[in-house]
Amino acid sequence: MLVQHRFHLLIHFIENLEIRQGHGLFLILPKCTPLKESQCSPVLKKQRKMEEFIENYYNDCKHSKPLMSKEDRLTEIYLQLETEGDYFHTEDELVWAAKTAWRNASRCSGRNLWQTLKVIDKRDAKTGPENI
Repeated sequence: MLVQHRFHLLIHFIENLEIRQGHGLFLILPKCTPLKESQCSPVLKKQRKMEEFIENYYNDCKHSKPLMSKEDRLTEIYLQLETEGDYFHTEDELVWAAKTAWRNASRCSGRNLWQTLKVIDKRDAKTGPENI
């Protein structure tokens, strides 16, 4: 039953894809119609924020090589959104987001040190002492 449900979700996801060709690559993107922000469902709002985040991440990380291509990452995230209703940032995305937030904090006098920030990913911690 669970396999059949996941198969149905995957078919639904594939039916709602749009394939574009550019620069010798095929991009697989979800079909979407332009809507005003007020007309968007919560899922579509989350998807748009995710797309903006990923676009900024890959534009800002051109000097360092991300672990997967932007198209592969977007496809992975769309599948997570479709099957789980949410997606999870990679550790590299978390580090980039924390450093970028500090870099862009205009009122912070120490923001010129943003590149030295050490980020520790504790999302797997189950108890209090593990969070320290």
